[in-house]
Amino acid sequence: MSQYTIPDRLFSQAAIQYCGFNQIQAARLWERWEGIQREPDDHPAKVECTFLEILTCFINDSNDVWIGDDTVWIRCMEHWGIATEMQDAIMDQRFKRLRMTRTCVQWIHNTIELRYTGLEHFLQFSSCKALCCDHSSNLGLDQKPQGGIQDTHRKFPSDYSGETLSPAVDVAFPGMTALYKATSEPRVCSRILNPFLDSEGNLERVEALDTPPPSDFSALSSTPYFGTSLQTAHVHAAYLKRRDNRCQEVAVVRLCIPNAAFQSLNSTQIVQAHFPSDDWKKLVWHSKRSLSNKELLRFRRATVVVGSVAGKPGKAFQKLESWKDITEEHVSTIGTYKDGEPDVQYGFISDDGSDFLEAHATDIKVLPYSNEQYLEWMAEHKPE
Repeated sequence: MSQYTIPDRLFSQAAIQYCGFNQIQAARLWERWEGIQREPDDHPAKVECTFLEILTCFINDSNDVWIGDDTVWIRCMEHWGIATEMQDAIMDQRFKRLRMTRTCVQWIHNTIELRYTGLEHFLQFSSCKALCCDHSSNLGLDQKPQGGIQDTHRKFPSDYSGETLSPAVDVAFPGMTALYKATSEPRVCSRILNPFLDSEGNLERVEALDTPPPSDFSALSSTPYFGTSLQTAHVHAAYLKRRDNRCQEVAVVRLCIPNAAFQSLNSTQIVQAHFPSDDWKKLVWHSKRSLSNKELLRFRRATVVVGSVAGKPGKAFQKLESWKDITEEHVSTIGTYKDGEPDVQYGFISDDGSDFLEAHATDIKVLPYSNEQYLEWMAEHKPE
């Protein structure tokens, strides 16, 4: 199957290949799935195991890697039967700095889930569209494309303005802080998969964009993070697009929060920790290792934590004997693509943080990342 062929069935061997497996591994996984389907309805495997889990649950940490040597990454992916085209997408040198923020197995899981979710959303919409077209035809209604839109499987929230990702959206109104997060559009636009905004364009489910623990500022709880750099969000969006298989739409969520709202928080509610401070090193070292520490309770009790973004996965921090071993190599500078200032993020901690975000976020926009923007970015950042 061509990597550009979109399967017409979600539960199929073609869909398994579409999600990133080579032909041999796809056949094995399909055989495993069919075997489960032949079991009685009350069989534990049939009750508990979803199709997506068949594609991911066997890929474990047994040979995971996260060092900078690309050859060991390739060996890891070949071990799990990952197709060459998906290997090339994950290993694209334009994104190496971003790639090093997670392990090989984490990127494999993330990319499979990205493709699966995109395919699922596409097929759901295509099915609904076909039913609507049939119904309209029976009523004698003329079905004409609206406004020349080709990506008709997208469903934008009511706040969608038609704007695209551009430097112009990097300018916040005076007295506002603009924050960004790249994501796949079904996570923020689909009413079926994961509603994010309500019908008025206000935040409805912040958890749709949560980062699961352990994360930079939270050892045990899911936390929504937004960055301060549009350029960094651009890189994340491009990597999503690079690893997708033509089905998924990508967007950047841009929101603004009044500076006065941050200023209304006291010193225990908003806390800052930036590299190379000891506070940041301790916070990230303990959080990434899922460790609790009394000295860091002030971060857990905060509403908002502002600080540098970690540039290595949790396993890299777990290998360090002490937070004192953290160096500039453990900090993210994705937005610069040269040595520069670390990326900065806002973490909205626990329920208080989510409530604060829902109460004060304004001018929320879901900015589509178009194929034209993606191709232009890729051309501008060809590896030397």
